[in-house]
Amino acid sequence: MSVQRNRGAGEDLGYRTDGLAAISACRLVRRLWRRPYDAFVSRYNSAGQLNFSRFLGGGGDDTGYNVAVDPYGNAYFVGMTFSSNFPLANATQWSHGGSSDAFVTKLNSSGGIVFSTFLGGSGIENAFGVAVDSSQHIWIGGRTGSTNFPLQYSLLPYRGGPTDAFVSRYVFNGSGYGYDFGTYLGGSDSEVVYGLGIDPWGRVWISGQTFSYNWPVTPDAFQSTRPGSYAGFLSRIDYYGWYSYGFDSYFPEGDPVGYQASRLAIAPDGTIYVTGDRYGYNRGMWLTKVSP
Repeated sequence: MSVQRNRGAGEDLGYRTDGLAAISACRLVRRLWRRPYDAFVSRYNSAGQLNFSRFLGGGGDDTGYNVAVDPYGNAYFVGMTFSSNFPLANATQWSHGGSSDAFVTKLNSSGGIVFSTFLGGSGIENAFGVAVDSSQHIWIGGRTGSTNFPLQYSLLPYRGGPTDAFVSRYVFNGSGYGYDFGTYLGGSDSEVVYGLGIDPWGRVWISGQTFSYNWPVTPDAFQSTRPGSYAGFLSRIDYYGWYSYGFDSYFPEGDPVGYQASRLAIAPDGTIYVTGDRYGYNRGMWLTKVSP
């Protein structure tokens, strides 16, 4: 793999080839300031006309952080909920586990809920990243403070720091979803996943931020030691009938300042674009291209 970096050019990147309508998602203040707020989802067609717009939430605060679409017009929405009565459908976790749980919700092209579930343990969870493949399998990632986060074929069987990153996978069986994979990711300090993407070979790439000096890097890492007090990371999880680390590195290579790898996008040829923030004396945004 080769890497090209461009500082000062950071922005969230998207790569679209399917011509589906754009989907927007963020949180919305539903009532007055300091009152509970809901997430919302809106869908626009290719002419910019609004197809639908709906609230998504319960009696507590609910926030949407990211959205993905599949070739069939379905939208996959992730975020954080404080609502014990968040709208669920065909869930893999029906009970609200902690003060806040992650959620993943699948909407059809009309805005109807097809699948919606909590994800979390007894602590705090946030889901920031989501990716979906052509078989409608869902990958999500974020942050967990739970020691009893739902694990399945986990690469790390325990929470290593105050909060760990997590990655989970839901497998579509043609009529519903099963919880197929859930793992902690991290070292002895705090981590979070912000971005996910699936390359043409079905491998899942993950970007985020770590404060750990002992983030589990692989031998082919771009950078094997943490360059500053905290750093971005770029990781890959492979699935060939079992789950394994395919690649893991502090990211990007560079100066002894703080980095955060916020978002990534993958082109049809497998090229990966990662963007994030750089802190310290020369703070700003950065953009890096990783060739397969």
